[in-house]
Amino acid sequence: MPPSTRGSCFVSLALFVFGCSAAPDTPAGPDAGIDAATPDAGPPRPITGGGVRGGPIAGAVHVFVVDAVTDAAIAGAEIRIGAEIATSIADGPTTFEGLTGPQTITVVLAGYRAVVWVGIAGAEVTIPLTPRPHMVPTANLSGQIADWTDIPVAPQHEKTGDVRVSASSDDDDPLSEITSALTGSICSDAAACTFSRGVPVGKATVVAAVLDRDTRGTSSLNDDITTVTRWATSGPLDVVEGMPQTGVTLTALTAAALQEVTVTLAAPPSGLPSVSTMLFAELLDDEAIRIPWTFANGTTDTVPRPSAFGASTYRLMVLATTSPSSSRRSVTFARNLSGTTLVTPAHISTPILTATRVTGAWSPIPTATLYEASWADTIGERVRITIFDPSITSVDAPAYLGLPADGYLGFRASASVVAFDPADFRVRSLHTQAEAFSTNLVSLP
Repeated sequence: MPPSTRGSCFVSLALFVFGCSAAPDTPAGPDAGIDAATPDAGPPRPITGGGVRGGPIAGAVHVFVVDAVTDAAIAGAEIRIGAEIATSIADGPTTFEGLTGPQTITVVLAGYRAVVWVGIAGAEVTIPLTPRPHMVPTANLSGQIADWTDIPVAPQHEKTGDVRVSASSDDDDPLSEITSALTGSICSDAAACTFSRGVPVGKATVVAAVLDRDTRGTSSLNDDITTVTRWATSGPLDVVEGMPQTGVTLTALTAAALQEVTVTLAAPPSGLPSVSTMLFAELLDDEAIRIPWTFANGTTDTVPRPSAFGASTYRLMVLATTSPSSSRRSVTFARNLSGTTLVTPAHISTPILTATRVTGAWSPIPTATLYEASWADTIGERVRITIFDPSITSVDAPAYLGLPADGYLGFRASASVVAFDPADFRVRSLHTQAEAFSTNLVSLP
């Protein structure tokens, strides 16, 4: 049967308008409902941040389309399920009738990244569209480490500060969190350790490690010995777009706020010898505070306790690549770690790619539960295809997706190990709860 559109009354507080649709399903607390999107009984309603529920499919599929940044309903997007084509509306779902079993849903709208979901098994679907280009609103934070000149430094030693800013894990791309975690500010001026950088809006915490580098009297960095002499933090900050904050002071943590932690790392995949470890304190509102220190396997180091930042658990992220700038990456995530012995899960291999401008295929990853494939130009991703059936390892880009015939185009495929139900999940859980993730990218002629 052809698709239809219909709605029921709701109040959209985000837009301050009253209309006829369904109220977004919002979790009761910061972590409530992250894995599943199961609602109370009632008419179809959008899922905050995107997701699926109400499986199995046996008749109608109700599709909402929302802006991935504002979560506001989007009207006018083209929705395809099989041969049926319809348009999204602002005041309710677009409904497709006569469907049974898992479905492939495509959503296309000018000015947004196209989305394809393969193997969806729930009857209520909310698909978030990300604007192109995707500009993250920021504000500048600047300040310094307190009492810098009072921190002693021995002869033939150098004093430096490694300053990091926390990142949000509430994002549809784990690569953004990795990029943020790897980005820091290094200061080594004898008079002051100052920093200045743009920070995404929302909650933020600035953390610094004060490092003593023993140069051993040589110009080579290879024989240097580096130790942490002090940890400092800003405490929580509220970052508002267009409102820079100056004079942010990082004050030293006391000895009571520190503890020894031992890290045991899983072996990296073959061919990915460059390993980086990233330790975070996990806050309930999805803020992950990077503790700027890199652990070697089996070592014990003194680092801040999670409670120093108002957190209760650590997260350990380990990145394995061929080189720091490589597009081949394998990442493991150990989350909700409350002890002092931290162990990472196994890595997964990176997909081997075969791609053209309209087709893409990759080698299967034995333990993967989810695949994503995308084509991107110089602005960003043109389309992202999420595959909820791990037996599928190839995709096609139909002509209606509008991929260019010339100019730069890259194809990326990613694999994830994450527990989810294709009939009942939230989009954010696909990345924020992944145990392992790997990705590869090729540039296309």
